[in-house]
Amino acid sequence: MCHSRESGNPGSLQNLGSRFRGNDTHQSFPNTLATLEPENLMGRTITATDLKPLLTAGRVTVLDVRRQNDFDTDPVMLPGALRCNPEDIDTWSRELRPDQDIVLYCVRGGSVSNSVLDALLAKQLKVRYIEGGIVAWKDAGGKVS
Repeated sequence: MCHSRESGNPGSLQNLGSRFRGNDTHQSFPNTLATLEPENLMGRTITATDLKPLLTAGRVTVLDVRRQNDFDTDPVMLPGALRCNPEDIDTWSRELRPDQDIVLYCVRGGSVSNSVLDALLAKQLKVRYIEGGIVAWKDAGGKVS
């Protein structure tokens, strides 16, 4: 189960679409995943710079998938992000919808992000991770809470 920074309580991923997309019925990334054909796959990553306008516009669901000890060391999160322990991916990933545009991050965009991304892509979800993780986000001047 994932937790939001705002409530500190477990959050449901099922109703995030309207929260992160505002009044639009559906907004998507450029090059949205239409099919699983190789030529239609969006990239695995997004830069902090490219994420900023999508986050500001509420067009993405953001998941903090840092390992628990990494999160405990630096418990700040991107605005609106949900804390999803990668150890519990089988539980919380069931609540994600194929129409959600998802961006996840770990500390540096390495093995944790890649393993979670692979698991979510296998479920045919539209997902990318932040290149360089939360470190790159903060280095680019991204806000955290």
